[in-house]
Amino acid sequence: MNYVVISISAVEALAQATPVIIDDIRKILAPIKEGREPTAEEWEAAQAALDQAEKEVLSAGNI
Repeated sequence: MNYVVISISAVEALAQATPVIIDDIRKILAPIKEGREPTAEEWEAAQAALDQAEKEVLSAGNI
């Protein structure tokens, strides 16, 4: 694939994922904004989001 095709695909994927990404960011930042420790569920969700993001970044490098 050439750079243009990869770039267009990446931008389209980000545009489609934006609402989900924003919602995930809000959930991750909630304990910080509220000045409290995250619950066990929030920790698990944050770790899952990090794992998924890492997986997506690594797979994007294999295009």
